[in-house]
Amino acid sequence: MMLNRRDAIALTGLAFCGKLLAGNSGRFWNSKDPANWTPQEIDLLLSDSPWARKPQVWVTGGLPSEHDHRPWSESPPEGVPPGMGIPRKRTRTRWHGVLATVRWASAAPIVAATRSALPDSFADHYALAVVGLPLADYSERQRGDPKGSTLLGAKGRDRVNPDLVEWKLASQTVLFGFSKRTLPLGKAEHEIVFTANLASFEVKATFLLSEMSYRGALAV
Repeated sequence: MMLNRRDAIALTGLAFCGKLLAGNSGRFWNSKDPANWTPQEIDLLLSDSPWARKPQVWVTGGLPSEHDHRPWSESPPEGVPPGMGIPRKRTRTRWHGVLATVRWASAAPIVAATRSALPDSFADHYALAVVGLPLADYSERQRGDPKGSTLLGAKGRDRVNPDLVEWKLASQTVLFGFSKRTLPLGKAEHEIVFTANLASFEVKATFLLSEMSYRGALAV
């Protein structure tokens, strides 16, 4: 039987959708019990998955001297805090010297992979963790309070600040809590953008809610 062009396009589209569905259902977090996840699968889930994104990172000021390898022989100019490197320019520049990750820490597959519960104070909150920045090298004053400069929400729409911030410097982790009541999320939002200013770093990560499906439900 000969197919006209419109029918052929429709069948091609159905086949493509079928492949997408098959690929999603075949992902190990949907096809295997968490108890059977391998260490390699857990590492992948925590570092490069729909719930773990490699963010864009910019440096907006001086780095701690041990991370600033730019040669200079002059004494630090007046006003530069002790232990801080001297930026060539006070500009916002991309930095590739850190392997950071932004995780949606309250999502069920991430909780299952880490095998650790969130603090009780994070109940009824979306929890997002920034992992891998050398923030322990900064003083408490230099780190400041990131609540006012951290945002989460749908791309192109109003975003909200976190209610909670918990520093876990020993594990290079900062945990942010966003009220679910203030920011109800559904797949209709599609792209969710997270941005934060932490010490000298600006971090930006984008999550696709359409990909964050765990055992048939949105996992956030």
